[in-house]
Amino acid sequence: MTSENPWTLYWQSGNLYSCIASQDAKDQAYIDEFWAEFANGMAQGAQLLDLASGNGAVPVALLAANTSLSISAVDLADIAPERLAEKFDTLGEVQFFPETDICDLPFDDARFDGVTSQFGLEYAPQSPALREAARVLKPGAPMRLLLHHNESGIVRPAETVIAEIEALTRPDGLIEHLKRFVREQGELRDLEAAGRDYLDNPAGKSKHISGQIMAGISRVIDDRQSFPERALALASGMEQRLVAESVRLSQLRSAALDEASASLLQMAAIEAGFGSVSIDEQFVGDQDPALVGWALHALRL
Repeated sequence: MTSENPWTLYWQSGNLYSCIASQDAKDQAYIDEFWAEFANGMAQGAQLLDLASGNGAVPVALLAANTSLSISAVDLADIAPERLAEKFDTLGEVQFFPETDICDLPFDDARFDGVTSQFGLEYAPQSPALREAARVLKPGAPMRLLLHHNESGIVRPAETVIAEIEALTRPDGLIEHLKRFVREQGELRDLEAAGRDYLDNPAGKSKHISGQIMAGISRVIDDRQSFPERALALASGMEQRLVAESVRLSQLRSAALDEASASLLQMAAIEAGFGSVSIDEQFVGDQDPALVGWALHALRL
């Protein structure tokens, strides 16, 4: 088990994107266009703040559209954008503030020309976060948020993955059989039987998780004889990552907004000092569009 922030583990693993509505690469292009529109509406040299930025997916999209922008990015987790700098060289132009609470920003009043956030602000106490966003924005400056929708193609599959992880990590699950095998407290045939039960289950299994699990088990079996300590560390690490992913997805599910919650967020933005506040469902894709979240647009009064 782990007490470490599950998002820290996620970002330290070198991820740029926290989630996407489908496996179609075109979907990310649509989201990038969503941010490009915002970036192209900003003046040359505008200073932007990206809230709950992770490893900088939104700054990458913004700078791809408008290279003149000056972007600061904050996140509560101990993020690791440097791990992606070789692939996304514009990350080097972003000033990151890890382990920073968006409800207590380290910036002066009226510092920024715009605020953005993608799948982030809804995880925080919303009214305090919106008040802080308003505080650091210049009068008339825009804010654009992309927020989780409880019926989106991101949130709904999370239920299946959470159930899968619970099955894998239960006392009689595959991970426990793996640890027993490494400690020489269980037989290989028992581990193989548990693996077959897992793979033969037609429901509650995702390719993303199952592929990593079976590859990890293969490595553990290979190391068990010659490197037993390393094998046990691998097995324990698999369990730690699975538990962290379950916590992360549970937080995602809890943060997602239904229609009533979206309306409350809109009212909270107005009360925080924003005007022209709108919130609408956002879709990606031309054919059979996928619901990706809520899009909130607002101007600082």
